[in-house]
Amino acid sequence: ALSYGATSYKINNNNLGFGPLPETEVSTSAVFLSGEYNTDKWKFVGEYVPTRNKLLNLIGLPNQDTKGLSYYLQSTYRLNQKWDLMLRRGVLYIDKNDKSGSVLSANTGYPAHSFYAKNWVLGTGWHYSDSLLFRAEYYNIEGTGWVPIKDFLYSLQQGSLHKDWQMFMLQASYRF
Repeated sequence: ALSYGATSYKINNNNLGFGPLPETEVSTSAVFLSGEYNTDKWKFVGEYVPTRNKLLNLIGLPNQDTKGLSYYLQSTYRLNQKWDLMLRRGVLYIDKNDKSGSVLSANTGYPAHSFYAKNWVLGTGWHYSDSLLFRAEYYNIEGTGWVPIKDFLYSLQQGSLHKDWQMFMLQASYRF
């Protein structure tokens, strides 16, 4: 499948107490190329997403105009009708020409690992019924490019932002 998405917004900075300031402008556009292949026991899924990201007039930072890239490849093996195992590799580069994040780090003062993320995910699913699914997934992640900005800034301020980190996630979903 081939899809396209774009978003942009402006932030009024005049309420910050620093006097009149220009509006911050943020825009992102992306093309999504995705595919899926299924057999009786295997499912293979992948997505490739080149992006264009613009950030203008953010207080204290130079304007940014980058071409990013993200992708993932996932394989799921069905052990039986109730259980499956999943392995996924995901990658994100805020600037595909600066995969280490070093140039953006020099421009912004943020850690280089803020501008990329690479992860391996191992998971299992239990299909309790046709409409109820439980999943458990373990993530081993290098980089913080996927961390939401509010959490990123808080963790950076608290000194708890780490280049290498892990997550364990549990999910229950109901299909109706």
